[in-house]
Amino acid sequence: MSCRAAQIEGVVLTGDSLPAAGVYVVAIPDVSHRDNERRHRSELTDQNGRFLLRGIAPGEYKIFSWDSIDDFDWYDAEQVKPYESKGARISVEEGDRKTVQLTVIETENASQAKQ
Repeated sequence: MSCRAAQIEGVVLTGDSLPAAGVYVVAIPDVSHRDNERRHRSELTDQNGRFLLRGIAPGEYKIFSWDSIDDFDWYDAEQVKPYESKGARISVEEGDRKTVQLTVIETENASQAKQ
């Protein structure tokens, strides 16, 4: 890993445009690199919905944020597949610092917990 690895920072909001605190943000590499778990990055948002993903290798990624990861494995392409259209596509080069705003994805587990 280069000392000039990229960083992706940003904020996650709820569907009501409020900060999504304590939710996971995950950078998932393009399909050709998805089997390499070392290229995935994840982080929890802070109380303001902000996050910083460090150590990102150059390449193409999709950035996701889920409200719950119970029984969810973002390394499993089949589990990610239903959410593909909700990820933010981002391309990073060595030394980049990119910014993205996400809307948290409500999972079935979290929806059932609210009932």
